[in-house]
Amino acid sequence: MNMSNWTKFFGTVLACGIAPALQAATAETPAAGESALPAGAQVSRPFSCGKEVCDCRTPGSWCGQVDWSAELFRRAAPQSGNALVSPFSAAAVLSLAATGANGRTAEEMAKTLGFPDMVGLLQSWPGIFRALDATANEQVQLEITQSLWPQRQTADKLNPRFVSYAASAFQAGVTPIDMNEAGQREINAYVKKATHGRIPELFSAPPDPATQLLLINTVWLKAKWEHAFEKHQTQPLVFHAPEGDRTVPFLQTVEVFDFAATNGVTALRLPYAGGALEMLVVLPEEGKSLSDVERDLSIRWLRALDAALTPRPVQVQLPKFEFASSADLTQPLIAMGMGRAFSGEANFSGISREVPLMISQVFQQANITVDEEGTEAAAATAVMMMKAALAPRPEVTFRADRPFLFLIRAKDAGTILFLGRVVSPTAPAT
Repeated sequence: MNMSNWTKFFGTVLACGIAPALQAATAETPAAGESALPAGAQVSRPFSCGKEVCDCRTPGSWCGQVDWSAELFRRAAPQSGNALVSPFSAAAVLSLAATGANGRTAEEMAKTLGFPDMVGLLQSWPGIFRALDATANEQVQLEITQSLWPQRQTADKLNPRFVSYAASAFQAGVTPIDMNEAGQREINAYVKKATHGRIPELFSAPPDPATQLLLINTVWLKAKWEHAFEKHQTQPLVFHAPEGDRTVPFLQTVEVFDFAATNGVTALRLPYAGGALEMLVVLPEEGKSLSDVERDLSIRWLRALDAALTPRPVQVQLPKFEFASSADLTQPLIAMGMGRAFSGEANFSGISREVPLMISQVFQQANITVDEEGTEAAAATAVMMMKAALAPRPEVTFRADRPFLFLIRAKDAGTILFLGRVVSPTAPAT
């Protein structure tokens, strides 16, 4: 993922913490039918998320990302069993769609995604991409793609300004297709390659022929631990799953890690090589349910947990696990406040003035493997758009031997790439 184009295109992006008197918008509200993008697609307005606890850590940071991630997970993850969602993948592709939205559609999308407004959304993504690009090294590979797939007859009706902005800001290419089996094969081949084979079939059937435009994001991560687990130390131990005890392989090591025991949970920070990415494992204390922890997850809760983490010798016992999840995000997104984008009242005139568009469906696939060497995970999110119509010491032992929550995030920027739960671990095939 080469971010040099983003850096050159946007220039300097200002961060939170600027005096409120300086936070007036520099871009006028677009008239109906005009793109929401500021002239020249250059944004310099500083912003604040307006919340009591704001997650603005670095220039171009994503203020509401934790609350967005937590709420999406609570609404989209199944009520039981293992679950994995990529809040980042969903937000990135929906933000791409939002750059072509106007009026209340744009406002609702920006706020639902955790941004103060559309200007805040436009400001933030260059910094988000740059921060994630900086996490990569020889042992940490992170690849992100965005792409536009218009119906062949719709391709020449897309707003050239939107297409240009998508290419410059999100590095999204345009591939016209027919919404049939041939188009299905082309998309699936693209996603399979982008995720290094981990998601071979995003579409199990041809897209709805009424689909005018598909927007797709993919994320692929392969990261080695900062402190690798020795294979010879992997031992079978008992995991207390809701359906009953199971014996599964556990990774084991003794090392100095950031550890906390506070507010009914114990937490362990497992850094990946280089320290820029990490897995935070959150284990409820016995007697506290995992659903309670998921309900508590917020920026305020996570800040308090981060503050409690301190380095100390820890005997780590973590189950190896591998699983896949899929989720239809449509109803969760509507319930979170993005309903107008899915209705006949949607305004995506920035994408096309000739074809009135609305989002018909958003769905995601994700999977993860955690073993002695590290983590490999992938996600793909698709936004389907149709013609709009009037709607309807060791001092402590960290043994994750019962259901737990985990986050894979950028350490400094805090961007949550993956958020999941392990209720019944299945070890990766060897």
